[in-house]
Amino acid sequence: MKIECRLADGADRLPPLVAEALWRVAQEALTNVQKHAQASHVQVNLTLHPKEVLLQVSDDGGGMPLGVEEKPGHYGVRGMRERVEGLGGTFTLETNGSRGTIIEARVPLITS
Repeated sequence: MKIECRLADGADRLPPLVAEALWRVAQEALTNVQKHAQASHVQVNLTLHPKEVLLQVSDDGGGMPLGVEEKPGHYGVRGMRERVEGLGGTFTLETNGSRGTIIEARVPLITS
């Protein structure tokens, strides 16, 4: 599996809570791709905007089954959602069968 990663300049200066949450989301998303998607290509993008940071993980694998968040014993997607929403962000998962899956995590930049 080929993984491409694009990180915005300044990604190393994210607030620690935001950086940790996005790291864990990326980690879980990549684990899911490796375990389940049978993908040949994964793209990880982290972009910074004035008031938020956006993490996108997309793959060309087999997609995710409907209702994956509600399946007993499967807590990865639910955990990603809870991490992001716990910081006031939004989490979306888009899957389209053999065209892969796209996970987006948008988190507001926390200012001190």
